[in-house]
Amino acid sequence: MLSLEVKFEIWGRPSYLRRTLELWFKEVRDIVEEEYGIKLVFTVKNTSDEYPKIVFNGEVVFEGLPGEEGYLIELLKSVIERKVGLKPRCERIVD
Repeated sequence: MLSLEVKFEIWGRPSYLRRTLELWFKEVRDIVEEEYGIKLVFTVKNTSDEYPKIVFNGEVVFEGLPGEEGYLIELLKSVIERKVGLKPRCERIVD
């Protein structure tokens, strides 16, 4: 059961880069949700920024487009572990 919602925002002007980032978020959401037992939510905010920004709790955690979806997964996992304090489910079972 997914009880904790972890919210990210994507800021940027409507562009190919921002749209790609939105699609990647949708593609990798299930992987991250399953690994941490959370509900991953993202919203999009139109800004004048040329490059998209990934924002967590008002803090820009990445600017631009990660090189591939795998890098986005690692970025999200890093923020969840450092900022939210969660471990992957498999590590929680072992501890």
